[in-house]
Amino acid sequence: MATRLEVGMVVKTNYDTGPYQIRRIIRNCDCPNPIEEINNPSGARKSKRHIHLTCRHVNNPNKRDYAYLNGFDEKTLKSVWGNDRLILCEGGATADPIQLTMELDCEQDDDG
Repeated sequence: MATRLEVGMVVKTNYDTGPYQIRRIIRNCDCPNPIEEINNPSGARKSKRHIHLTCRHVNNPNKRDYAYLNGFDEKTLKSVWGNDRLILCEGGATADPIQLTMELDCEQDDDG
């Protein structure tokens, strides 16, 4: 059974950052790879459909800084621009991470 990312879920990254609580999700984006856009502004190609996440650090809820996790395929949780991936934490930040298959949706979710 597929699960989709929702506001309030907790994720980590494969490069040992997080855990982060998802606060906002932008879906169905096809913006170019930022590096390609910098290096070739007029010729940057659209990317495979992906999501952008705005998150808060779980271990420091009073911290006002947001974390931005951009360019992930929601079905695989892998970056469309590189080798990075998201790891979904079942039961919140203290639970063991698990990897799930996600369904792609064409809407934006926001907690406020």
